Amino acid sequence: MKAILYIVTEENEEITEFVKKLAKSLEAQLVVMGLLEKTDVDEKEKSLWQVLFKIQADSSNAGIVTNIFFKKGELDTIVSAVQTLDVFFCVLPKNKVCKLEIQEFEELMKTVRCPFMLY
Repeated sequence: MKAILYIVTEENEEITEFVKKLAKSLEAQLVVMGLLEKTDVDEKEKSLWQVLFKIQADSSNAGIVTNIFFKKGELDTIVSAVQTLDVFFCVLPKNKVCKLEIQEFEELMKTVRCPFMLY
């Protein structure tokens, strides 16, 4: 099954609705990854888990196969997710991508061999 990778760092209802509509129209699976920096505190992690569970519940209710998982990290986490999952479209947070050094960005572009959108 085709999959869309949606990386979430905080709640964003507008993007979430877009991604759900896209997955539904393309009959794609939705893989939602919560991503925080390694230094983020437990309260942020708890809040992000709540966002992930809400996305999963709403998507499942709409008939979209949805998997969620959580990671702490930066570029290496995004790269490994893209390499591990069979995704045809990625939705990436610009706040993470814009923090990358040029060499890291080049590595990300070599890894993400599918269309992507920054939000």
